[in-house]
Amino acid sequence: MSQNVHVAVRSHAGRRSELLEVIHTVAERARAFPGCEGFEVYSGSDDPDLVIEWMKFTDRSDQEAFGASLAETGIMEQVMGLLAEAPQRTFLTAHPDV
Repeated sequence: MSQNVHVAVRSHAGRRSELLEVIHTVAERARAFPGCEGFEVYSGSDDPDLVIEWMKFTDRSDQEAFGASLAETGIMEQVMGLLAEAPQRTFLTAHPDV
């Protein structure tokens, strides 16, 4: 079963557009990464500094491999430098029977 991941990040005040530029690069890399089934990005309608990443990978090991590849390229350092607080990551399990 696919692994869905929800990541909430909050940019420093007024730096959302910079964060979205870097996340655009992350999204392009994710969509081309083996095992990625989807990568969507949302902004908070009532909270302009909130950015949500919604990822779907074939399994958790694919998502973890993708995360490790970002760390190797230095992109994660760029992202972390634009954040006001630590990212909140949630791995989700689907309940198709509900």
